[in-house]
Amino acid sequence: MTKDLSASHVSLLRDAMAGRIGRREVLKRAVALGLSAPAIAGLMLNHGARKVSAQDSPLSGKTIDMAILGIAGWPPSQLGVDIANDLFKPYAQENYGYEVNFSFESAEFGDLFQKAATSLATGEAEYNIIISDSQWLGALGQPGWILQLNDIIAANPELDIEFEPAADAYQIYPDGSDQIWGFPQEGDTIALFVRQDLFSDQAERDAYKAANGDEDLPQTFEEWEQVDIDRFERIAKHFTRPDEDLYGTSMQWSKTYDYVSCYLYPFMFSTGGEIWNQETKQVEGILDSEVNAAAMERNKSFLQYAPPGATNHGIPELVDVFSSGTIATCFQWAAIAPGMMNAAKSEDVTIQPEQVIVVPPPAFKQADGTLKRVYAIGGQPWVIHAFNDEAHLQVAIDFMKFWYRPATQPEFPP
Repeated sequence: MTKDLSASHVSLLRDAMAGRIGRREVLKRAVALGLSAPAIAGLMLNHGARKVSAQDSPLSGKTIDMAILGIAGWPPSQLGVDIANDLFKPYAQENYGYEVNFSFESAEFGDLFQKAATSLATGEAEYNIIISDSQWLGALGQPGWILQLNDIIAANPELDIEFEPAADAYQIYPDGSDQIWGFPQEGDTIALFVRQDLFSDQAERDAYKAANGDEDLPQTFEEWEQVDIDRFERIAKHFTRPDEDLYGTSMQWSKTYDYVSCYLYPFMFSTGGEIWNQETKQVEGILDSEVNAAAMERNKSFLQYAPPGATNHGIPELVDVFSSGTIATCFQWAAIAPGMMNAAKSEDVTIQPEQVIVVPPPAFKQADGTLKRVYAIGGQPWVIHAFNDEAHLQVAIDFMKFWYRPATQPEFPP
């Protein structure tokens, strides 16, 4: 920015620095004024940058105890409370002048909704912040158990964040509306974990080529982008050797919670299937279509390349079976990467993190020859209890602002 700024430029700069307008409005007005790219970048960086002093906070000098409910055994949930205690606690003391302590309660995926709903229905703020699953926004919002966040975002421009469009799954209910109920806590999707020590082995490559018309095993991320489900089945078949206790792949087939459905959806959606008509709410004749029936059969067919007991495989079971060296590839949520890439515990197999690569799961070839991947979104939103008193609500808002600070985001593990 130069010294000869116009009145409009100065007004925009002041509004951006004070946080009086959202990031979208900052960008819109900056472009309309014809500001250069570096100037726009500076405005976005300094948006809402006014430092809050401890004297500004009505909670200064107080001690607030906060409770978070999250998912047991799920690293992103644990990360949330770790960052709250390790990083936000001193930040709140320095910037707002209050002491805050976070406790954490949890339940397994299949039990978490019931635990949350039972508590929320009492109208008592047993949990001030909840790490909800994305599909619960309506179930928690319609009874008035969690806060609709539109007014909070309007009053706190730091929370007017432009997320990727897919983040609507963690924020919006009903679909297509402007009603915001959650902040993305962790974005996730299904990835394919691959034992590169097997795939790069020259003997394996030669044997695979000999059996598949000189087709090679994929070696790089870019090569995996071109792998369709038919080629992937040939790969899974190649590595299925029960006598060596080695199998081609596995995915979540467990009936627990939404495990099997999340891994069935890609087979349906990527081949033209749907589960309902969003306009008419019709399910019959859409979910039970021939396309979806064929997709289910194709999904089920991969059990022949999976180890015994695969129909019970959920998130932790896949971590165990992959890290033990029993399967060559594994469909798993990307958020579980640290656990998936740990060194194997098996006495016979040693798998180091550098021997595992994470790549796109197989695509589905369309009638015109193009490839299509429509995999399930995982991850969770933060939601805020509707019955928090003013003090706990203020801490929840302060924590959300802290969570999305550019300086906080690098604290997430790679």
